[in-house]
Amino acid sequence: MSTSTARFANKTSLIFALIFAATGAQAGAMKKCVDASGKTLYYGDTIPPDLLPKCKNLSELSNKGIEKKKTEYLNAEERKAKADEDAAKKAEKQKEVDQARKDKALLATYTTEKEIDLTRDRNLKPLDLQIQTLQDDLKKAKGANVQRVQAQIDQKKLEREAVRQRFEADKVRFRELTGTTPPAPPKGAPIVAPKPAQ
Repeated sequence: MSTSTARFANKTSLIFALIFAATGAQAGAMKKCVDASGKTLYYGDTIPPDLLPKCKNLSELSNKGIEKKKTEYLNAEERKAKADEDAAKKAEKQKEVDQARKDKALLATYTTEKEIDLTRDRNLKPLDLQIQTLQDDLKKAKGANVQRVQAQIDQKKLEREAVRQRFEADKVRFRELTGTTPPAPPKGAPIVAPKPAQ
């Protein structure tokens, strides 16, 4: 090949390369359409309108074929499932935040289980006094008042049990956070369950 022919071939190649680059720069971003089964339906700068409803995923590709942007199309059922999943994740996250806040408050309030017991007893004492007063009233009640006073006693006992359970749950959590174990009963002492208020 002569020198002039080689120069002409190089110039021609350069011109074609410049034309190709300019054409590629003017063309829109390449897109890839994938259906629900994962099958690629179309590659091109514009997805045909009749194929769009079948696209589950629509991706924009760089000039090197690398995915830059991906859009996922969900039907109504899939949108609802995703919304439910997102709501469940949000609720779980909020639950973790609330628990962390409660744990921090618990450790800031008490340093020993005994302190929890003392606070529990202070909270139970007014309820025990109210129950005792109502039980005295019940002995004097007559007619329709008997049922009314008994209902009040039952309600106060429920409130008392709720308070007791709340402090018991605090003790269990306190043990978990501090790595302590429940105190053992005195040697030879029988294990007696807490007696509910009468």
